[in-house]
Amino acid sequence: MARDVPPSRLGAVVAAKRKLLGLSQRQLAEKTGINNATISKLEKDPTIVPDTRTLQLLSQTLGLDYNYLLTLNDVITDDRDLRIIARAKNSLSPEDQSRMMAMLRTAFDTAFADAESDGIDEADLF
Repeated sequence: MARDVPPSRLGAVVAAKRKLLGLSQRQLAEKTGINNATISKLEKDPTIVPDTRTLQLLSQTLGLDYNYLLTLNDVITDDRDLRIIARAKNSLSPEDQSRMMAMLRTAFDTAFADAESDGIDEADLF
């Protein structure tokens, strides 16, 4: 008997999006180049942790945020605000990206004005 997959898990999200797009597992496999058996296992077994290339292919093909897919399998910690910032940065023009990052830097400088330095040069980060 198949286990029920919690709806917040990677396999359930992949299956739901695949079905929403009207794709069978085989069609998704053909579009991504991922083995059909891998897609089937991923959708049914919440303990499966696919490699990053598989997640990238699923993200691109299904139109799902890559970092969101990582969070669904507990590969990274989910932080909705960080996902929003990353998604915004990727969809903005270079000029708007610069403005957004300048606003964030200003907010961080203000928020951490009294914090002890971690020794990292911010120029190396941005």
